Amino acid sequence: MMRKRRGVYLLFMLSMLFVGACGKRPTEIDNIDTAEELNQAFIDVSKAVEIVLSPDEGAQDMLATETFAEKRYGTNGDILWEIVYSRRNEESGFYSIYHELDVEENEYLVQFFRVDLKTNEREMLYESRNPDRLTEIEVTDSFLYWTENVLYESGGVATRVMQYELATGEVRCIAESEKMVHAELRVSEQYVVWCEESGEGWWEIVFYDVHKQEFHTLPGIKRSTLGGQGAPEILAGFRPFSSLDIIDGGITFFSEAGEGNTYINRYDLNTRTMDAQLLIEGRGTEMAGCFSSKRYIGWQLGDRLEGRKYYYYDRDSGSLYCIRGENKKAGLLSQWFSDYLYFHYKDPDKDGDFLFVLDPASGKVWQQKLEGYGRQFREYGSGQVCVEVLTGEEQKLFTIQIPQ
Repeated sequence: MMRKRRGVYLLFMLSMLFVGACGKRPTEIDNIDTAEELNQAFIDVSKAVEIVLSPDEGAQDMLATETFAEKRYGTNGDILWEIVYSRRNEESGFYSIYHELDVEENEYLVQFFRVDLKTNEREMLYESRNPDRLTEIEVTDSFLYWTENVLYESGGVATRVMQYELATGEVRCIAESEKMVHAELRVSEQYVVWCEESGEGWWEIVFYDVHKQEFHTLPGIKRSTLGGQGAPEILAGFRPFSSLDIIDGGITFFSEAGEGNTYINRYDLNTRTMDAQLLIEGRGTEMAGCFSSKRYIGWQLGDRLEGRKYYYYDRDSGSLYCIRGENKKAGLLSQWFSDYLYFHYKDPDKDGDFLFVLDPASGKVWQQKLEGYGRQFREYGSGQVCVEVLTGEEQKLFTIQIPQ
């Protein structure tokens, strides 16, 4: 699977011939039509209907099946390498390998591989030389995307959003910016979304229409200062999102509502308008993430020390629900929301993670013990969800099927 360094360099030089120049996005910003508040009073989280996730090794549903697996890390001569991300679309699996060629000289190499899910054969698609850091990769049925940090000779650092067309092998740099420190890249068949810092604690959300090849920028979103004057930076504000997952054509983010309160906003990428806005009583520093679909708006409270809770609001019925783990020391470490809610559940008293899937409409819960530790969820195709799982020596990708 690993190639000699000499051959790697040659293939890289050939592949660079097909890389397009970085796109230049306009500086204009889109106006946001603010939605009417869904509720005139604050959401009272104490009145939420509670759903407790209780791991039971004797009551296991067959949810996740292994799609492919790779060795997590190793050496090729004196070069260290590691698997960074695993993804899939309808037809294939994908993963990236990060090589440390010469750390002192800032020489790195990233390789992208495709896995034939029928034959289990691997094919190297592309190599990117000297990215200071590969931060994310995402895939659709048509394109592979990634962000990479690059070092300028002046000492500055910029982030590029890259696109690889799976049918032709054409590589394009969609955008490059020194403000894209933590891009939070997310994609769908039509949109590529990321964020940029715009100075003094403000953020901008940028999205690129793949079909129209147009850039759009949402107005600056200010970090909350609900921690109070003089509070440490980590307490003085919160990022307006933990990710920008595209669900039902929309993205979700926090904004400050004043008087120590917070808005949760759902923005529709197709209409370029605010689809919904929920007013929450509470300090933004307690909120670690938010998500939404056309029907539900959800958010996360707490941290690993206090125990995380997830709330979701049903826009159709006006009902509010709270999801927590049975063990307060346990962590709901990550989530994904599609037609169902997906959770990793880490109990410090047990080995490995549990996978929980919740039907928000009926309240039905499925669970499965994972032989390892869950990482990122992703959606592909028409609502299918997959999840990365780390074992001692391997990184695996599992596909999740809900029992019918």
